[in-house]
Amino acid sequence: MAVPKVFISSTCYDLADVRDSLVGFIKSFGLEPVLSDKGDVFYHPDLHTHDSCLREVDNCQLFLLLVGGRFGGTYVADTKKSIVNAEWAAAKSLQLPVFSFVKREVMEDHRVFQKNKANSKAIVFPAIENQTYAPHIFGFIDEVRLSPVNNGLFRFEYTRDVEDMLRKQWAGMLFDFLKERKLRKEIELSQATLGNLTIVSEKIEELVKLVYRQVDLKSADKTIVDIDKIAEAKQFFSKVLAHFGIPKFKTTIDKLEKINVDIPWFEYLGKIEGMKVDHLIHESKSGTPEGESDNVVSLETSRCLGFKGDLNEDETTKVPELENHFQVFKGLSPEQRKQVLQAFV
Repeated sequence: MAVPKVFISSTCYDLADVRDSLVGFIKSFGLEPVLSDKGDVFYHPDLHTHDSCLREVDNCQLFLLLVGGRFGGTYVADTKKSIVNAEWAAAKSLQLPVFSFVKREVMEDHRVFQKNKANSKAIVFPAIENQTYAPHIFGFIDEVRLSPVNNGLFRFEYTRDVEDMLRKQWAGMLFDFLKERKLRKEIELSQATLGNLTIVSEKIEELVKLVYRQVDLKSADKTIVDIDKIAEAKQFFSKVLAHFGIPKFKTTIDKLEKINVDIPWFEYLGKIEGMKVDHLIHESKSGTPEGESDNVVSLETSRCLGFKGDLNEDETTKVPELENHFQVFKGLSPEQRKQVLQAFV
């Protein structure tokens, strides 16, 4: 059975006891610890040992970072970084869950460094083995804690501090996994239910049409077509209201009936009470004779109406769906248009 691997990244000499103790802790969870100094990394004969360590990070599912008072070995590909820095960067690029810990005394020195950056060269930091590397170690701590994501950083004094925090963090991770799994199942069930409802709805629609044709042999087809047209015309108003987050038009059916429908859809909307359109600009395509409208809505009009996302590259559009729905609405009889409008006031 495959089990998750936990890559432990740290300097070895100063944190050897912590690394050794964590091996048993990690195994107690049924996980597999990976430590470069324990032979857990395959050192490929054609690669530098540093590159082999970075390749091994790719084979792991969790990453444990321990920062002490030593800088560690300089990374062969970038002498400004240590191999620990490079391993952390590799884990970050792979989006592995990272759990970072810094020795308590190093964090205390880091705070002093933050307060005295201008004079830091004159300060001796007791927790740092080689003062030359102090800015690099503190800079790396800042890089970890200021990362936009996956930047949890904990201080520790004893190995049990690391174990206690990991126990809590891994329990939280398991809870999050189970919660997401439950949510995913609920979403799948909802999607399946919606799919079944759609199929049932289509079957009912076809059965109703079939029955209706049997009952009314003469006018059934025309009635069905009219029903479809009314349904499509309603989509124009329902999409507009949904777009602006409005449940209903704040006007009366009498006022809506008086609006001339022989105008572009966006001008029609602008005449509805509560749907005022400022700076309305109507443009015609080049070549269209003056006085003959081509129902092209300008960029400014679309922005005002809130349909910016539907613009074409030439900054003009008919917003095809709304245009088509409105054309169907225009083609209805006055009685049918009233039937449509009554649903939205």
